[in-house]
Amino acid sequence: PMGAPGFFGYLESWDYAAVTRMSTLACYVTHVMLSFVRPDATFSTASLAGSGLEFSATPAQVKAAIATLKGRCPGTKVIAAVGGASYNAWGALNAPAIAQLVAYLGADGVDVDYEVSPWCAR
Repeated sequence: PMGAPGFFGYLESWDYAAVTRMSTLACYVTHVMLSFVRPDATFSTASLAGSGLEFSATPAQVKAAIATLKGRCPGTKVIAAVGGASYNAWGALNAPAIAQLVAYLGADGVDVDYEVSPWCAR
């Protein structure tokens, strides 16, 4: 419902157990942020290499974990967090690849995590 409080959390894709943990999250988690997608991402259904996500799983396995989570917790939204402190190639933003990744995984949208820093390419 609009105006209801939410419980947001970042799922660290570099954690080897992240995909398993995602499918078993508590249903009070309203938004899961997949961290982090590169602004200049490339996408392939064969591999997450080039996307920035570091899951030790195939795209199909991540997609299945998201579907399992949403099946158990239909109100939970899964969001691709783009950027973060490490990924800052915003000048080479590849929005079509990010949109393909989000659609393929069955995620619900994108969080633009634009962290301006001295080394950020503009």
